Amino acid sequence: MKWLFVTSRFAYPLSHGTYLRTYHLAREARRGGDEVSLLSYAGDQRGVGVYEREGIEILSPVEGTPPTCGAGRFWMSPYVYSNELATRLAECAADFDAVILFGATTLQYAPETRSAGRVICDFVDDPLIEQKRRMTSRDVSLADKFRDLRFAFGEKRYEKRYAKFVDMITFVAQSDADNFSQRCDAPAVKVVTNGVDSDYFRRPPSCEASTDPVNVIFTGVMSNPNNARAAEFLVQQIAPKIWQQHPDVKIKIVGAEPAERLLKLRCDRVDVTGRVDDIRTYLLDATVVLLPMLSGTGIKNKLLEAWSSETAVVGTKLCALATPAADNENILLGETPDSLAAATCKLLTDAQLREKIARTARELVEREFTWSGALNLMR
Repeated sequence: MKWLFVTSRFAYPLSHGTYLRTYHLAREARRGGDEVSLLSYAGDQRGVGVYEREGIEILSPVEGTPPTCGAGRFWMSPYVYSNELATRLAECAADFDAVILFGATTLQYAPETRSAGRVICDFVDDPLIEQKRRMTSRDVSLADKFRDLRFAFGEKRYEKRYAKFVDMITFVAQSDADNFSQRCDAPAVKVVTNGVDSDYFRRPPSCEASTDPVNVIFTGVMSNPNNARAAEFLVQQIAPKIWQQHPDVKIKIVGAEPAERLLKLRCDRVDVTGRVDDIRTYLLDATVVLLPMLSGTGIKNKLLEAWSSETAVVGTKLCALATPAADNENILLGETPDSLAAATCKLLTDAQLREKIARTARELVEREFTWSGALNLMR
């Protein structure tokens, strides 16, 4: 089978959720014997090399840099349109059995792909769910709410205009798929959950979670406002309650592109690392991974990675969205600073529970979150 994967930006570095999904699905298809090509704007040499080492063909890239501002394909479209990318797609789509357009921004290029055998647009997350949450928040300004209303209006027109050109639209979570189906009459909507490279994150037999020093970590790309909000919530409201019982705990906020306001939270007991070379080093050295997500949608790769590394996790229900998370089985859940701190302290003092939570989570990942399973749902 010949696949064409299409992204509006080159899918690298592999710290972005959609980029990770693109890379692992492409790699899984290649390892299964399929031919896979990637079409996008040009990537840097390192990123191109990562794909080529897996046998993924990088088609002659679209020249220039991806536009970040400019006109949409129609009036009120929420996304910038690239005529260059559309032209390249029209030229090569007929050579492929299936085309996957990654991200809601790429749905607008579906008309150029109809000569392919099959066309899928992988939205990953529903772009309107977070807008709905923001509209009910008192913390959002009237100007931001107006921008959200404008985006929602344009998004609905955009979906109605272009969804008819694809054979299937996919999401990582059932809630996202259901929300989309209620407003858009697409040919088919399917849930294709994320996977995780369980071999890559496997804990070596001799490696035990850190208890000296005691490390509680949060991971994610910190330029993502949902991650930044959760990190600040952890440091400012949860950590002081943890320190009341465990003053030796070190909080580590691990991830690229932290804003200045997050960097200012550094102190003797709080480390904000910025970009790291290998997230596994921090996951394997953590006593507990604490994921107090307050906003966002879809499956959290940070949760799957922590589970896969066999490190015990505490988090909110939102962090475990679209997973079979079970409180006191594969995670400890809480919603308030008090309950999240209490759950974290419980794991810090109960090694047997910590090991049970971590082991059960690892078994869940191996059973239900594989990239081969995700790819099979795309076929």
